[in-house]
Amino acid sequence: MATLRPALASAQAAYRQGDWPAAREAFGRAARDGLLSAPDDLVAAARASWWCGRAGDSVRLVARAHRQLLDAGRIEEAALAALDVAMYHLLIGQLPLGSGWMNRVGRLLEEVPESPSHGYVAFYRDVEYNLAQAPPEDVLVAARGIVALSNRHPDRTLALAALVAEGYALVGTGEVGQGMALLDEAMVGLDAETMAPEWVGNTFCMAMEVADRVGDVARMRLWLQDAEQWLDSLPAAVLFSGACRVYRARIWQLTGQWERVEPALDRACQELRELCQETVGAAWLLRGELRLLTGDRSGAETAFAEAHRRGADPQPGVALLRLDRGDVAAAGAAVRTALLAPPDGRLHHRARVLAAAIRIACAADELGEADRRVGELVELGRTWPQSLVVPLAGTAAGAVALARGSPAEALAPLQAACRRWRELGTPYEAACTRQLLARCYRALGDRASADLEEHAAVQVLGRLRARPAWPGPGDRSAPLAPSGLTRREGEVLRLLAEGLHNADIAATLTISPRTVERHLSNLYPKLGVSSRAAATRYAVEHSLV
Repeated sequence: MATLRPALASAQAAYRQGDWPAAREAFGRAARDGLLSAPDDLVAAARASWWCGRAGDSVRLVARAHRQLLDAGRIEEAALAALDVAMYHLLIGQLPLGSGWMNRVGRLLEEVPESPSHGYVAFYRDVEYNLAQAPPEDVLVAARGIVALSNRHPDRTLALAALVAEGYALVGTGEVGQGMALLDEAMVGLDAETMAPEWVGNTFCMAMEVADRVGDVARMRLWLQDAEQWLDSLPAAVLFSGACRVYRARIWQLTGQWERVEPALDRACQELRELCQETVGAAWLLRGELRLLTGDRSGAETAFAEAHRRGADPQPGVALLRLDRGDVAAAGAAVRTALLAPPDGRLHHRARVLAAAIRIACAADELGEADRRVGELVELGRTWPQSLVVPLAGTAAGAVALARGSPAEALAPLQAACRRWRELGTPYEAACTRQLLARCYRALGDRASADLEEHAAVQVLGRLRARPAWPGPGDRSAPLAPSGLTRREGEVLRLLAEGLHNADIAATLTISPRTVERHLSNLYPKLGVSSRAAATRYAVEHSLV
């Protein structure tokens, strides 16, 4: 047996150096030689497997270590091993097993004096695990308890965890400014050279999650870049690299690099299949949103179903899919239900649901409802002025003002939103806002500005092969034609009211100018008017533009 011991020594050395793949391979050789039996070696082998993405192997090894640590009377270490088992089951969605192991952790720690271990357990149990199921105020109380514990038991990693926990919890209660300030402080204090790597990864992931929740693209980009640089220094970190791939795909979607999104999501789903179903669900959700933007309804529906199966909220995607298929009533019901959920710090998600509700209300010609939702969206944007919510609210406000026939009122919010979208480097959102600006300028008689905005928008949408977020005349989701007009007559009327000449109307609808003249001669009597000016006035008064 003495000749076999170098395998174990090699595994231990590789583990101490953070070379997880080499450690995993060497521990595997040691196990085959019958040398992997000591609890400390089992824990090390389990963690090496976890870093390499082999969660099933990891949990079997750490469960063995837990039993041996208990038998040896090493209660605190047994509790931490049980914590690893609990987190494995929770990450893959096995809540009863995860809860059972977490309860065991708490019971074991009651038997030992308070130490930093109690704080680490409280972080996972009372903050991270509780975020989705406990009132935000309760999570904040738990987070501040970790802060107090870190003051009683000085430990640099625990102090950082406490800072992250309190920042995360504050954002959940709506105190976004205070929460983001604490997260900024935590990121400044993050030291990958001296801190345990799992806590470095946890800190990066939680900070990026909060930035995504509040729609702070600048911070998400910055922290993602730092996380990717840290990951480049490690031989393997599958859970964290997979999570970062999903955040990177989100950035690529925002910045118009759509061709890179699905390959990144495919790889993330493959890497995380044994590790974290929540992140896999987020990947499917992002996939569905992109497919919907490009008109792939069937693909979007499949992706939203996969996201939902893994616990992700598929709204407002499902509501917008119903709208895209012309079922305005079903879309409205879906988005109203989604808005019944209480706010939980996910500013950007709620803003997107509100924006969807506004689009659906405009399609249903319920402009009072649209106005009310715009007010909510604008107020939400005041919570964190650096958020994507602010330009989203401006675009929505302008769209509703246009729908009411008030282009002068629409101009300022659309200009401000377009400017902010361009500053953020989000070409799709900027293009959709430019299209609204083009309609606004036409209605105000400024054809030159309208042409410039429309040309810029069409170029971007064409490059992305994307559909516009705020459909114009001729789109299936536009309101039905009024006063007995055919759908085509209604389209001609809306374009006329936006200031287009017959030749422009013909080009927009891909018909001949003579056909436009025929539609006009048919629709005038139906409206009880006899001129273009009178028809335009009718369209404005009836909120058709």
